[in-house]
Amino acid sequence: MDLWNFWHGNTEEYIDLLRVTYPAIHNADTNAMVMTGGFATLTPHGGRRYLNLQRDVLNKSDEDLFDVHAMHQHGPFPMFRDIVEGQLADMRSKMPKSRPLFFNETAISASEGLQQQAEHVVKKIALAKARGAV
Repeated sequence: MDLWNFWHGNTEEYIDLLRVTYPAIHNADTNAMVMTGGFATLTPHGGRRYLNLQRDVLNKSDEDLFDVHAMHQHGPFPMFRDIVEGQLADMRSKMPKSRPLFFNETAISASEGLQQQAEHVVKKIALAKARGAV
């Protein structure tokens, strides 16, 4: 979501979009769970135009802008673990109001083979659940 080819606006425009869509969705369905767009990564990535977009959205968690923090974190398990237990944990600890975390994308390259892919995703799911992700 926060890569230049997925979101063309700036941080404030994304927050404004959430301010408009969140109440509209809840007015249409009071049971709906509104997720943020899946933030791509916290690793260095040439496609990240607004490096603090995810942080700035999470810092608005005391406003009714989203119900669930959605994130993508691709790559091997050790990198995933380091992000989840490091930068992401730090960022989420500063949220004014806790929101559930949902990893809606995570993978390693198909060139790693099916066995490696399976092992990495099982480890990622276990770690994410252990750290409170839904």
